[in-house]
Amino acid sequence: MNRNDDRTYFRKPEDYRIVSGKKSNYVHVDAYEKVTGHGKYAGDFQEPGMLTCKFKFSSHPRAKILSIDTSKAEALPGVFVVLTGKDFAKGIEVSHVGARKKPDKEILVKQYVRHIGDQVCAVCAIDEETALKAVDLIDIEYEVLPGLFDAMEALDGNSVDVQCYGKEPHNVGPCCHQQGSIVGADIDDEFARAAYVQVNDFTTHHICHCPMETHAAFVTYNSADELWTVRGSCTSSFGVQNTLANTFGKSVTNFHVIRPYIGGAFGGKGGCPNIVIIACECARRTGRPVRFVLTREEEFITQQGRHPFNIHSETAFDSDGRIIAKKAVQILDGGAYGEASVASVNLSALWASFPYKIDTIDILSKRMFTNKSYNGAMRGFTCCQVAFSQDLMMEEAAEHFNMDSLEFRKISALETGYKAPSGTVITSCAMKQTIDDAAAYMNWPECKKELRPSEGIGFSSTAFVSGTANPLLPTPNQCQTNATVRVDFHGVVSLYSNCHDNGQGADTVSTAIVAEELGLDMSDVKLIQSSTFNAGYDSGSYGSRVTFLGGNAVRRGAVEVKKKLLECIGAKWGVEPHLLELIDHKVICRDMGKEDLEISWKDAVYHYMTCHGGDELIGVGSYYHRTNTAQYQGKPSNYAPSYVFSTSACKLTVDEETGVVDIHDFFFAHDCGQALNPRAVEGQLEGSVYSGIGYTLYENLIEVEGRQMNNNFHDYRIPTALDIPPIHTKYDYPPEPEGPFGAKECGEGTTAPIAPAVANAIRMATGIRINTLPLDPEHVWRMLREQKGSKV
Repeated sequence: MNRNDDRTYFRKPEDYRIVSGKKSNYVHVDAYEKVTGHGKYAGDFQEPGMLTCKFKFSSHPRAKILSIDTSKAEALPGVFVVLTGKDFAKGIEVSHVGARKKPDKEILVKQYVRHIGDQVCAVCAIDEETALKAVDLIDIEYEVLPGLFDAMEALDGNSVDVQCYGKEPHNVGPCCHQQGSIVGADIDDEFARAAYVQVNDFTTHHICHCPMETHAAFVTYNSADELWTVRGSCTSSFGVQNTLANTFGKSVTNFHVIRPYIGGAFGGKGGCPNIVIIACECARRTGRPVRFVLTREEEFITQQGRHPFNIHSETAFDSDGRIIAKKAVQILDGGAYGEASVASVNLSALWASFPYKIDTIDILSKRMFTNKSYNGAMRGFTCCQVAFSQDLMMEEAAEHFNMDSLEFRKISALETGYKAPSGTVITSCAMKQTIDDAAAYMNWPECKKELRPSEGIGFSSTAFVSGTANPLLPTPNQCQTNATVRVDFHGVVSLYSNCHDNGQGADTVSTAIVAEELGLDMSDVKLIQSSTFNAGYDSGSYGSRVTFLGGNAVRRGAVEVKKKLLECIGAKWGVEPHLLELIDHKVICRDMGKEDLEISWKDAVYHYMTCHGGDELIGVGSYYHRTNTAQYQGKPSNYAPSYVFSTSACKLTVDEETGVVDIHDFFFAHDCGQALNPRAVEGQLEGSVYSGIGYTLYENLIEVEGRQMNNNFHDYRIPTALDIPPIHTKYDYPPEPEGPFGAKECGEGTTAPIAPAVANAIRMATGIRINTLPLDPEHVWRMLREQKGSKV
């Protein structure tokens, strides 16, 4: 059953049992395994004879490899394999599908290193100690080349060629990808008629993912069948399978990718990392199981972070304070490689028009190469940076018009039914309600009278996608996800879904959706550990798509089971099947005069299989969001099936002597439609605030000449539970018609309104005009000194 099939059999809201009411705060289905330590992550797997891998990393941000001598490492007892770039003849091979038009990252670098952290060699040995000794014995001779470390300098046509593809001296364009969006009326005319134009420049900084689980892979190889069995900390099983097949020149049937537990992943584990490819090659060569686990420092230097941004933005308002046009240039520091470059520039252009009605826009986003660790998807992919500039501009514009900042936002706020020139269609929107709820919580604006010196309150409103248009791989009918629901003659339900649960509770929600549609308890539905061989295609966990798209596919699979069963029982009773329903482990009849008809779930399933020659009762569901893929040519396109809206409110105090910011209270209102599991939604929203506060006040990856100076948890400051203020949330808003049981996104874009709310509160407390991140004590202290004209 796909998204266009008959919805007659969909459960009606008045019959909801699990996704609303007393049972809605259910426990995660994997809670026991994770709490007791029985749940296995990729790095937990081991078998007799297992080998361990380690990398030899580049020691320079930009250099030419003159020679590599691995003889000493190969001679070390206990070393089985030493790999270099020449062992992968295809050359440039690694790329997240759809990330950019041409892959640009080698498995192991052959000639030019582009950042400190490039992998040059790999060692496979009997244990980690031996592998590390072998790595130290590898001698590499470099010709050091000048590097480029500033994205704004990369705009200069005379800047160095970061990727070393040109001839020396080389001045080929350092722009990885750019996207322009020009829609609506003539923008010059709109700016000419504006009553006020707000102009400003903003910068944001570089941070890293820091998941609890570093990247890991465990691979076995069966030479008789040429079959690799792969377990990796990756969030797209089919993406990994496809990359491995392309890399090794094999069929996808040679790679069985099994999904283990994932220890945190908000964008950073979306592709197929080199450790998986190296582990596969070493397993093939040795015939032994291979495990590859990164250390924390290795995680920092090899994995993508959040793009630093430079933004020049101009917004035109009419005399009533309504936005009539906007233009912006957004420069992204992409680092050394083109990871997710297409998505990063397209999304950053999309966010520049959110969350307001802007009928005329001219947005140019450019992602530049630098000789630093590369950047890509991270929670709220480019939205956190753009929202920071967008909301601070709205705050300044409200001051110009001498209007209340919240009422000013509502003038241009998006509404249900709005169709933007960019192609986005707003099917449900409670943005104004979230603004009102934030005001009510803070008792705004009366609370301003009670503020003490150096105390301030700040607000921010943002929007994000719920789902995405990109199916990752070319699929029939642009299908993004499939799910299968099987019922045996005992009435036991098995759910097969490749939606990745990164810890956000996707497996639990999928189980609840099936149980809800079939009138069962969640304990009656068994979710099978999925793999590329036992479950249908799913794009992976990215783009806030899992609950919306995956949940819809799971629901349709369950509804197909329901439809088949009710048609069979309806024929038995002589009743139209749409008058039957599954409630509390029974099929019941709602036809007038026949309300006493009922049959147990198990007996109904047994009857169905009897009538169909013993065939199992199986339902298959799929879902897609069809869009105009011409969006990549800058033409209108509805990027997502729905959109979510948030407003945050922050109350804080600034110590003007030290620059320390102390947040006393934080409120977060989020339009996520119907909350399928309120406790989990609260956890996601509170986690978003936690993550956003870390981004704003604590985290800052410092790089000097391409070298990371604080790539460990001693020097890279992340907030602890003791640093987080009381957090209050609200998410009770109208359901989304297209979402599974009315649900929308609740855990990614919700990081975006944190930084601007904190910045606006600091501005109220101190009068500082903020246009840069981070806002750690040193930066705030310096801004205070500059404001007072003091020497820093």
